[in-house]
Amino acid sequence: MFENLLLVLPASLSSFSANSSVRGCSDLNEHTKSVIACELKTITSQTTVVSSEESVSMEDNYFMDGDMNWTDSASSWYWDEDWLHYNCYSYAIPRHDLVPDYYPAEFEMYEDFNKWYNPGQFCQNYYYPPSTTIGDIAQRVVDDFNAIGFTNVSTFRLNGLPTLSDGEELIALRRTPGDTHFMRYCKADGYWYHKPDRRAVLKYKYQLSESRIWRYEALSIGGLTNSGPSYTGEIWLVKYTPVTLAPTYAADACESIFMDRFGDRVLAIDIDDPGLLNVSFSDTTAFTAVLYSSEWCALDSVTHEPIEAMLCPGRYYLVIKNYRYSNYVSVNTSLTAIPEHQSWQEPNRQIVVSEKERLVRAYIDDEGVASLSAVELSGENGVE
Repeated sequence: MFENLLLVLPASLSSFSANSSVRGCSDLNEHTKSVIACELKTITSQTTVVSSEESVSMEDNYFMDGDMNWTDSASSWYWDEDWLHYNCYSYAIPRHDLVPDYYPAEFEMYEDFNKWYNPGQFCQNYYYPPSTTIGDIAQRVVDDFNAIGFTNVSTFRLNGLPTLSDGEELIALRRTPGDTHFMRYCKADGYWYHKPDRRAVLKYKYQLSESRIWRYEALSIGGLTNSGPSYTGEIWLVKYTPVTLAPTYAADACESIFMDRFGDRVLAIDIDDPGLLNVSFSDTTAFTAVLYSSEWCALDSVTHEPIEAMLCPGRYYLVIKNYRYSNYVSVNTSLTAIPEHQSWQEPNRQIVVSEKERLVRAYIDDEGVASLSAVELSGENGVE
């Protein structure tokens, strides 16, 4: 269970340690307070909050304000520099790791596009004229998904929202001459999310309908932009199931993966309880593997040694790239309980500290203020 603790911590270690009247401080033990206070001086990130003299308003979308709440009107907004590097297709898949192996030749001159994908890129069929139909683009997405190891992949024109079985995911695409835009469906809240090219992630206000135009609204560090292509044609959907591993404390999870020569596979790893994740392979001589967070920040990589990472509950991604002959590879994952008073850093200015019955996660903003939330631990797999 997630519970907001609504704590605000001062940036100074001395003031933090001495000031017992800070709201909520009594709820943390001394070890946790000490760890977080020390990290306030050293942690770095690319995240920031942008402020404007006038309120920014959107008609069709919500954006994340400076307090990381979804809104359609605010004078400050959250900004992540990493958004500059990937586009709507990379976000929708979702897949925005480093991709030099998949650059179209013309992208090599653009250093900022280092996490950019185009439909057909994984199946090596990404060149097409502006007159290409939306159905053909959707088929290239299907071929991409098959190439990276997703299963039960199908595409069809929008006719109401399809029923999604456990594990199934859904993306939408719509075309205007010379350009295609993608959205990703979130089963947790029923909204569609998307990312206009190199700008911020947005939350679409409406359910999909071909009668409603996808008007161009985009937010960047420079403010709101609403001059760009509008998408008025057919809406197509692509449904798929990622290969998912869910390691537990009771038993290891093992998946046998067939790797084509020079193939690329993506496995989603779902962590239900916090723990130390270990990932090992039957053969590491012909490929590399990288473990990513749900935001696609690299956590650990392997060429010959197992991957180890301390993780909170959530979804993570394992990308395996084969550089030699076709072969089956066994991927073994297991979890080990995290001991009390263990602490570690996660990407994007986050610190995690284990207490007896919970994990405390601190997000540090650019002003050195920590916003805290807690994961309550339950059952025999909790912190020991």
